[in-house]
Amino acid sequence: MQFFFTLVLVLATWCGLHCQHLDDLRQRDGGMGRVGGGLCGSCRRTYRPVCGVDEETYLNNCFARCSRVPVQCYKRCPCSSNSACDRCPVHYSPVCGTDEQTYDNQCFAQCSGTIVRCRGTCPCSSHNCACPYTYRPVCGSDGQTYPNECQASCRGISVRCEQRCPCIDNCDCPQIYRPVCGDDRRTYENSCEARCRGVSIRCEGNCPCSNCACPRINDPVCGSDLRTYTNSCLARCNKGRKGNTDTKLKAESMAATLQILQSFLFISTIFVSCEGWWLAKKERCYRHIGCFSDYKPFNNLNILGKKYLPDSPAKIKPRFYLFTQQNISVDEELFPYNRIAISSSGFDSRRMTVVIIHGFSATSHDYRLTDLRKAFLEKYDYNVVMVDWSPGADHVNYLQAAANTRVVGAVTAGLLEALRDAKDLDLAQLHLVGHSLGAHICGYVGRRLKGIGRITGLDPAGPFFEDTKTPVRLDPSDATFVDVIHTDGRKYFGFGIIIPVGHVDFYPNKGKHQPACKTNTFGTIRKLVSAKLDSLSADIACSHMRSILLFTESVRSSCRFRACCDTCPIQCTTMGLNVDRDVRGSYRLTTNCASPFCRG
Repeated sequence: MQFFFTLVLVLATWCGLHCQHLDDLRQRDGGMGRVGGGLCGSCRRTYRPVCGVDEETYLNNCFARCSRVPVQCYKRCPCSSNSACDRCPVHYSPVCGTDEQTYDNQCFAQCSGTIVRCRGTCPCSSHNCACPYTYRPVCGSDGQTYPNECQASCRGISVRCEQRCPCIDNCDCPQIYRPVCGDDRRTYENSCEARCRGVSIRCEGNCPCSNCACPRINDPVCGSDLRTYTNSCLARCNKGRKGNTDTKLKAESMAATLQILQSFLFISTIFVSCEGWWLAKKERCYRHIGCFSDYKPFNNLNILGKKYLPDSPAKIKPRFYLFTQQNISVDEELFPYNRIAISSSGFDSRRMTVVIIHGFSATSHDYRLTDLRKAFLEKYDYNVVMVDWSPGADHVNYLQAAANTRVVGAVTAGLLEALRDAKDLDLAQLHLVGHSLGAHICGYVGRRLKGIGRITGLDPAGPFFEDTKTPVRLDPSDATFVDVIHTDGRKYFGFGIIIPVGHVDFYPNKGKHQPACKTNTFGTIRKLVSAKLDSLSADIACSHMRSILLFTESVRSSCRFRACCDTCPIQCTTMGLNVDRDVRGSYRLTTNCASPFCRG
């Protein structure tokens, strides 16, 4: 029996590593995790340095978390004790001071008593280059390391090699992430990279080295020290070494039973194809936005053995259209990864910014969302950005559209990051408005960009989101203030979520059936059978779409949607754009059956 398990583990491990190799060659974009070394393959390489408690500077917060190091401050080490510098924003917009030192932004330079010589990293250049803050180090012909090729070219320096100086000749290593720990106590991507730099390999895996010989199987467990270990063997090994760690595992008998079941699964998938290794848990990685897997809690879309992972950005094709009072009907397209185009756009950071995101089987040109956009611009001098992800939302398969929301959220966060870096967008002055699946997209944006001022969820999608963990759906932690309008939380044929998911949740007409909307189940089925899809869509989406109409009226009209608390009827507030941001809880109200909906 022991031989049987050993054979299974060897075959499964070989297949997993081989598949990972193929996947790396297809998708991986390589790179160093820490500014001074270290590795973390799935993190984005945007340069927003943070200082860990180990006094090491990391490329960004993701690389610090990946290395299991708490962040001490959001800047390069050492952390300043200057209270003036502590109040500086954490965004990275580098400037070069007269002391020839590069500061994260103008605030850090000024609080250090330094005059800004030029924008960008030192040394100052006579060229006005708009380079991305992506950290892909190159070694210039002058022997200096530059953050990326653009930074070197901007200074008229040719690139000698695509790595940190010094360049190592005759070293063509594969782009495979199979980490090893060198005798210099640094982690290298693979043994080739270590040997290439003349470093002896101390052990396989990330530093520090362990005395345990554990299989290289990715079956993560959580220890009582609140650290994640790759598998239970490494956790037990850590217990023996430190004497203070005990993994939260089930009984040994249950573990043995699961191992037997997994073994049979391994055997069956190995003989089908190597790709079968990933049937248990799959992952897709995309440039700029990182990796997406079906690990818990994102297993909410795994139905009857079918797993839904998001399509690529190239397939979903999210697009972003800017409207202002000067161009109410004519849009200007914004491109998340084109810094020059972002810098020259008509986006004005002095204005409030509203981002509107549509839902399932819709587009940004839907007449209801178009009316909402016009309502904002007719009354306020705002930047209004319409997000269109219709190629990824126009699915007969709702589950695939729901999976695609994670990629749309990541790309949208990338655009807002670019606007923050290039145009000084203040996230506190940002208002995200999402309908249906778009509401959960707003949540994913807020999870990537902390400090967003407000998110308004218009009847957030309910199916397969109702009973999920907070990382999967819209949640109060996604913004400073989250308000939600529920209009279609019916048990059957209801598209909206019924549970509270914001700081304040409004339930017009009990949050279920809306006045003047048809709810004849048999009539709905009859239209479905007779293929009267247009009429069917109008019927079943009527209550779901009502949330957009109510919010639009709150923008355009001076009438107050007066809503009162469930438990305390005398405690009332206003639903819609002018909601009191200090209120908390659930509120109910009654509306008219047609416009104007507000009863005052």
